[in-house]
Amino acid sequence: MRLRDDLQDALRRHTRKGGKTSRRRQVDRIYQFLGFCSAKGIRAPEQIGKRHVHEWFEESHFSASTLRDKFYAVSLLWEIMGRGQPPNPENTLAKTNPPRPDPQS
Repeated sequence: MRLRDDLQDALRRHTRKGGKTSRRRQVDRIYQFLGFCSAKGIRAPEQIGKRHVHEWFEESHFSASTLRDKFYAVSLLWEIMGRGQPPNPENTLAKTNPPRPDPQS
């Protein structure tokens, strides 16, 4: 898979420094996202856009802590690819899951 191969060197460099377990988990989350993108027909890192990040968060119903961890992984991916600010999953989820009315009102 070219998508994974193009980013593999940078991800290996990231894994070599710092806390190994945490960094391995973060790289695993990036590979999960790349697998999602690959299934959507993305073949090169340049083709990954904010829309794919938003789709991933919408289609996968993550808990709050998992969502945070996945967002950090996407942030790292954005940094490795030399892009600006990564898309915020909370903006996506606010659109798909509007706040519920307070039952005490």
